[in-house]
Amino acid sequence: MGFVQRRLVKFVVRVVSYPKVTVGICAVVLLASVAYAWFGLSVSADQDQLLPQKLKFVQDAARFDRLFPENDAFVIVVSAKDYAHPPLAKRWMELADELAAKLRLLKGDVARVEWRVPLEQLGREAMLLMIGRV
Repeated sequence: MGFVQRRLVKFVVRVVSYPKVTVGICAVVLLASVAYAWFGLSVSADQDQLLPQKLKFVQDAARFDRLFPENDAFVIVVSAKDYAHPPLAKRWMELADELAAKLRLLKGDVARVEWRVPLEQLGREAMLLMIGRV
């Protein structure tokens, strides 16, 4: 048996000899871990804080997000319950107006709401989402 193995066996024999002390030490370590997790660790849902900002690819990704903010956008798609009898276009427009009004109330989470955009303002490379039955 080597030097390191002998030390490990002696340590295990001491731990087994004093089980109450071992449980006490484990309890103290557990309480210290819980206290550190409670007071010292923070939880963030910001994915930009997961990696250090000094890395080149993180800086490139942040610059890309600044240049193309539409990548963080989402599209709401609404479809009819019964495609055989779709509602009138006026009802679709009222629904779009209601959704836009509710989204505009979320000022902390929603930066911009666009709906009913004229075709002239869409530009040369815009996404036009048309849903309907042919």
